[in-house]
This record gives sequence, structure tokens and C-alpha cells, in this order.
Amino acid sequence: FPSHDTPYDADLFKKDKQVFFATGEFLYWLVNESTLQYAVKMNQQPPSPIQEVSAIGKYQNTDFHWSPGFRVNFGYFHAPHYWDVIAQYTYLYPSGHSKVKAPHVAGEYLNGTWPQPDLSMSSPSTPLAKASSHIDLHYNLFDFLFSRRFHTNPHLRINLFGGLTAAFFSQNWKIHYTVSS
Repeated sequence: FPSHDTPYDADLFKKDKQVFFATGEFLYWLVNESTLQYAVKMNQQPPSPIQEVSAIGKYQNTDFHWSPGFRVNFGYFHAPHYWDVIAQYTYLYPSGHSKVKAPHVAGEYLNGTWPQPDLSMSSPSTPLAKASSHIDLHYNLFDFLFSRRFHTNPHLRINLFGGLTAAFFSQNWKIHYTVSS
């Protein structure tokens, strides 16, 4: 409690202060991306080996796993002029993987959803022994933010924000098919 000799300052805003600050955050997130089908377990053979058919079965998807990341920011506050300046960087590197083997039930087989010319397949319906998929995403986000505070009266403060954001995203998806012998 303030002493009786010191006047009480109801306004906690210190008008003559300059403050440098740094903060950090640990992030844990999950990427939600749909339509990452890399194979399909067909539940019946096509009518003819050369006839292309649409999927008659269950699609196999690759999903991202929960991944850690971080955000750091550095800032400066100059009280006499009511300005904040903040530089912030966010980094995340989520990934996911999945694999599937051909079914062992008569009349069912595994088919790829992407053409693979290196397997010398005569048609897209050439059965596979197994398929695997690996996906990753590099997420880099840079923010430069500033704000200006306006003190219209002792009970109302308005803070306007602005800034620039730059981002770099890179996604890699590798699919590997192995043909049945």
C-alpha cells in the first residue's frame, strides 16, 4: 500500500517510461488438411484389366500429427509518445505419415490414387502390394507490428494496431508404391 506521504496515482500508465520486452510461446498444434488420399483398398476387381474404374472401396488418407512449435517476439514501448513496436517470428514443422498393405481377401486389392510412371504400370488399376505416404509442412511467419495509444480521457484508451506480415510455407508430400509380384 502506498504511504500517506506519497500521493496515490490512479493512472497506472507511467508516462516517462521506455520499456524493452521479449516473450516466447510454446505452441502445439494439429494441421487439418483434407483430401490427402494416396491409395484405395478396392473391394472388387474391375470388369476388365484395361478398363479404368472409379474407386470401389475405402480411401487411405495421410493425416498430420500433433507437432510442437514456437513463437518469439521482441518489443519496445515508448510511453511519452504512446508507441509500441513489436517484431515477432512463428515457426512450426508438422508432419504425418501413413502406410497400408494390400488386402488378403479374394477379389480385393490395393490401388494407388496417383500415377507412378516409374513402376511401369500398364493401367491405373495395377494392384499394389503396399503404399506409403509422408507429408510435412514448413511454416515460417514474420510479423512487424506497431500500435499507437490514444488517451481520450482517464477512463477510455484506444489502441490502434497496424503492421506487416511475411510468410513462407513449404509443403512436401512423398508417396511410394510397391507393385505386387
